[in-house]
Amino acid sequence: MGSTITPAASALRITGLSKAFGSTRAVQDVTFTVATGEVHALLGHNGSGKSTLVKMISGLVRPDAGHVEVGAGDAPSAGPPRIGVVHQDLALCGDATVLENCCMGEIAARRGPFIDWERERRTLRPILDSLAADFRPDTMVRDLSPANQAVVAIARALKRGASGAPLDLLVLDEATARLRGADAEKVLATARRVAAQGGGVLLVTHHMSEVLGAADRATVLAGGAVVATVDVADTTEEDLLRMVSGREVSAMRRTAAGARMTGEEPRLVLERVSGEHIHDLSLEVRPGEVLGITGATGAGFEEIPYLVSRPDRCRTGSVLVDGVRLRGRTYADGRRNGVGVVPADRLLNGVYVAASVRENLSPVVRRTSRVLGLVGNAKERAWASRTAEAFQIRMAGPEIPVGALSGGNQQKVLLARVLEDRPKVLILHEPTQGVDEPTRRSLIEIVREAATAGTAVLYVSCDVDEVAGAADRVLVVREGRGVHETPGGLDHADEIYAASYLTGTPAP
Repeated sequence: MGSTITPAASALRITGLSKAFGSTRAVQDVTFTVATGEVHALLGHNGSGKSTLVKMISGLVRPDAGHVEVGAGDAPSAGPPRIGVVHQDLALCGDATVLENCCMGEIAARRGPFIDWERERRTLRPILDSLAADFRPDTMVRDLSPANQAVVAIARALKRGASGAPLDLLVLDEATARLRGADAEKVLATARRVAAQGGGVLLVTHHMSEVLGAADRATVLAGGAVVATVDVADTTEEDLLRMVSGREVSAMRRTAAGARMTGEEPRLVLERVSGEHIHDLSLEVRPGEVLGITGATGAGFEEIPYLVSRPDRCRTGSVLVDGVRLRGRTYADGRRNGVGVVPADRLLNGVYVAASVRENLSPVVRRTSRVLGLVGNAKERAWASRTAEAFQIRMAGPEIPVGALSGGNQQKVLLARVLEDRPKVLILHEPTQGVDEPTRRSLIEIVREAATAGTAVLYVSCDVDEVAGAADRVLVVREGRGVHETPGGLDHADEIYAASYLTGTPAP
């Protein structure tokens, strides 16, 4: 392993940083430094503490202990430190120009009550030139490629402060997660230009190839703590993956044919489906089978649940259930087609937090138990109580608001509502996100019982161990394409990690 450099001047210095949320220690005694002129990668699996660390660096979260110093080198910049943060969601307005987007939130040039657009334009032009941008300030953002939109977000960050003075620190927080090939490389080249101008760059990414191609050093987090800080030039993909996953990777590059269930016709079929992030994907799931789908965050697999449940979103290809091609523009259409979905964001797209448990469950019983078009409240409450008991939902009673339940019990309410509709196909996207370990096991057990009853299940998650443990087969998606298939089981988790992160892993 490479030796650690101790920079003479630092753009960012983190010392003994810790943060807990209740009993969960998200970040524990983290210490590392980003040098001026350096691209420094921050790696770690989901839940490793990266997001909390970035929020503390940017001032959104106050640490419980420790210090964050920006512009902490031998000759720190005058005035307050200048920090730019570019997130995966670039927060750009497509119907505004590049110049207008870069001025949002901070107008530096005014003539009385009016914006001096020409002066703002003169400030922005050299910034765009320094980033080798091939578009003009008056270009509409919606007309730019995804890579150029990311460059606009970086330019906006660089423009902040005193008339576009250089940043002390630029944080790219998964800004390349949804970019591929030349688009990602363009953003990374922009980051290297920022470093060459004397700023420090913290590159938060899941992609090992980006670390090897763009970063000078890398810090790896696991369980909220620093595993190591290494020189990238002296480090391999396998070294980095071993630190991120905590696994030995000597046999990780083997291939597998993948076990397929036989004896029944496929219930769910995707035929060469493409969407915004998925390209030419084909797969089959039979009744009683759980197909796990995983990959690195931003690999494109996150789109699959919504292409199946909303086939109108497919740019090419077909989605079939029991041999019938699905059509539809709403989730209600999907439900009528026999497709049940548990979305990743249960609060936004799943449960109604202000409504009661009974009301969240009742759409099913109201469709199946009407008498003269009416359902009595007593009958509905009794049904809701029986369902809650069957799904082990802990609550004071069926009239309690869902918002008063724990995250795990909210997830059980949502899963109960979907399963009580008897779907032919069950699609789960990050179904155990934000729940404790006993609830996680309980949810997986419910899913396996649904499969045993004949439901075809798509289990979509970035948690490799969870997918490996829950699924009969696992399909790994990288850069929007299915690249590797393996049988389920925790003994295949190393192989799944390798296919998700290592660029040289062959597809079967």
